[in-house]
Amino acid sequence: MNQTAVGQAVENSTDAGIKFIYAVKMEDGRILPEVTNLADYAGIRGKKIIGIAIKCNKGSLWYQVHTVGGGWLPKVNGYNWKDHNNGYAGNGKPIDAVRVYYNTPDDIVSSHGYQKAQYRVSTVPCKPSQSGLLRLAV
Repeated sequence: MNQTAVGQAVENSTDAGIKFIYAVKMEDGRILPEVTNLADYAGIRGKKIIGIAIKCNKGSLWYQVHTVGGGWLPKVNGYNWKDHNNGYAGNGKPIDAVRVYYNTPDDIVSSHGYQKAQYRVSTVPCKPSQSGLLRLAV
């Protein structure tokens, strides 16, 4: 399987049919509804996000988060809120950064080139102890 780092430019990415599905866990323990690609934001403006789960329909990925006053937590590649080791990224502390690495399958590489995970966070200023909103797509 070929790989590409987040940030490489890719053409024709929308033709590949890759979907990222993700959800976040809020500081009050609520898990918000799943979001697909850039259809919406995951999160509530001004509220702290303490967990993130991400999956894709083609290829594979790993992701990890950085917590306020902590550091980078271990990489995970699962999508299961009941799996505290590999099902989501987070440890109950507010998240202030996320990184995602997408592994492009060979058949997509040959027809569409390498793909990348693209994500956005809210541009609304937040205090360091607050997480913004997350959007993710290919």
